[in-house]
Amino acid sequence: MNILEYLFRWVLLAASSSLFFVTGISISLAGFNVDFRRRWLRLWARSVLYSTGFPLVVRGDSRLPERCVIIANHQSLLDVPIYFSVFERGVTHTAGQKWMRNPLVRWIPYTGDYIMVAPAGTEQDSQVLPVWSVIKQAEEWLDRGYPVFFSPEGTRSADCSLQAFGKGGFYLAIRKKVPLIVVTLLNAGEVLPKGSLWPHPAPLEVVIDEAIDTANYDPNQTGQLMQRVRELMQGHLDRHARRQSS
Repeated sequence: MNILEYLFRWVLLAASSSLFFVTGISISLAGFNVDFRRRWLRLWARSVLYSTGFPLVVRGDSRLPERCVIIANHQSLLDVPIYFSVFERGVTHTAGQKWMRNPLVRWIPYTGDYIMVAPAGTEQDSQVLPVWSVIKQAEEWLDRGYPVFFSPEGTRSADCSLQAFGKGGFYLAIRKKVPLIVVTLLNAGEVLPKGSLWPHPAPLEVVIDEAIDTANYDPNQTGQLMQRVRELMQGHLDRHARRQSS
């Protein structure tokens, strides 16, 4: 990507995001229902990927059951528009407290009516829930028929390696006996590395595994489910790394 194309794409991204920001706040204040607002955010996400010029390649079935928990890894600033773009249905996302502290992205969880979670022991914004309250609110969204999304790492590493997982999403899936959908981003951290605003153009690759049935798990087996998901994700990442090096 040369400097002129880089500047053009950032100008296009800034212009489209400004439009979606103003409209997103407006439709929220006007009282539009949450399904409409989430469809609007999906359009914003697709405009981001279009502006950056990276095609999205999805392997697996992006159609979701009515009630499920989605577990996905975290690699890049591009993760949010990627995950918003992948699924057709309105998904309830959980997001970290830093979203509410950043005025450039604060409008996104506000518009989508998403669940904001504060790590244990941190000072909380008034709109951010402690971890124990997140599970309760996520259960309510599931009962209303909405899938719930968790990124159990909470943050991303510079080298895209998997970080330690939090238990919340896994425990929720077991407690509610709903399918667990595992989503693995393969190369978003390579396309837009942590700490960089200079992208390395390539198709953005996402793998969606078949749903895991949690009916035979009990809460004491949350760790086993976490390990199963971690091995699935790591397997995809290892195969991607081998392809890149061959």
